Amino acid sequence: MHPDATIDTKITSKQVRRFFKDEAVFILNVSQFFQNNPKTTPDNLPIMALEHDNSHLDEMKNYANLIIMALNTVPTTERRIIWYRYVERLNLFDTAELVHIGDRQIQKYAQKGLVTFALAFQDTYDILAYVAG
Repeated sequence: MHPDATIDTKITSKQVRRFFKDEAVFILNVSQFFQNNPKTTPDNLPIMALEHDNSHLDEMKNYANLIIMALNTVPTTERRIIWYRYVERLNLFDTAELVHIGDRQIQKYAQKGLVTFALAFQDTYDILAYVAG
């Protein structure tokens, strides 16, 4: 897409939410991210060591690491919201309580964070949507 194209934040955030629900959590599970990092919080998202044995597990760990690296570029509040809502799958009210933001503001922060994630992750998987025209 042309570098001057405008990102459609609404559609992009919807696509990133779908990515987290359908793919990212699955990848984190298969890569043994949670098993190897049981005390992970959105403020401490570690990168996993690779065995460098060309195994499928290493491929999954590498992909999980790319997700984590992109998440780590997202500002703290937005990253916490993404983690709690789409990885831990907490409801809106529990997320709002953990992040200390009103539940009506969660969507605004989430959308901003999801677009930031999409920008950071675009070299791996381009989830960005652009305004037509």
